[in-house]
Amino acid sequence: MKKLIALLLLTPFLAVSAATPIFEYDCTFTHTADQKGYREDDSMKLLYMSFDDNSGMMRGNAGGAEVKTIYVRDQLTFVETTPSGNVTTTTILMGTGAAVHSRNMFWSGRLGPSQFYGGCDITDLRTGDTKRAQ
Repeated sequence: MKKLIALLLLTPFLAVSAATPIFEYDCTFTHTADQKGYREDDSMKLLYMSFDDNSGMMRGNAGGAEVKTIYVRDQLTFVETTPSGNVTTTTILMGTGAAVHSRNMFWSGRLGPSQFYGGCDITDLRTGDTKRAQ
């Protein structure tokens, strides 16, 4: 059953990339910081995949997109540039799964920055092992 669920989740990603997915990052963000301040917020969920060719995919409430992956020491950052030119990043600390998602959005010439804080469960798709966010 787990393999069927994983296959269903991967299907939108596999249609875009010929590379082999190697890690899945199931992220939940529970706190927000924006122009209104820092607060606990409704959970935002994002799902990322990293592939063996260093490419990546993201899936959120507005659909999916290709993302750039940047590995630096013990952290992984996914960078998305939206069709409108806005930039979002998600950085995950590989040791703990702690994560921050940052959005730099512009609407009608006004900046709308925000950050979301939470954690990501990291699954090695080759072995099925999952490391839960701490």
